[in-house]
Amino acid sequence: MSDILELIKSLAGINGKVNYVPWNIEDVEIFYGVPPILIQGVDAVRAYRSNPAQRFVPSLTGRGVFVQNQNWSGIIEVDLLNASASCAAIEALELIGIPFPLAVVDKTTNGLGSAIGTSCRVVGTPHWHRAKMPGLYTYTFAATNLVILNGMKNIQSS
Repeated sequence: MSDILELIKSLAGINGKVNYVPWNIEDVEIFYGVPPILIQGVDAVRAYRSNPAQRFVPSLTGRGVFVQNQNWSGIIEVDLLNASASCAAIEALELIGIPFPLAVVDKTTNGLGSAIGTSCRVVGTPHWHRAKMPGLYTYTFAATNLVILNGMKNIQSS
């Protein structure tokens, strides 16, 4: 166990202290399309997989195995300011109906913390969800292949 703690300390560059860095939406960049285009006016973003990454299958011997789930689909929800130019671009892509890649990157992790969805399409957002926050519009993207990486924050000591 102490080897794991030493590894964590050496990776994070901290000497037994835990530095809690507040999360800031300004450190998150969201890109869509090819070539990547930056989405402006982001207020919040959520990404989650539709299915668990693995599942446990018990066996008659008492032991079981973990089976990798082949369905990597997921949902990415982005809250945008209502009158931003990015809203118009996303709605134009929705009308065309062509799936596009979507990447959410946290700059404080040097790109290691990210959520990348391929073949994303805009799907309907419930009206009650939109009515929760006036002035914001929630876009829900369904991704056929969603990879979520947590990464480690790059903590600079001052």
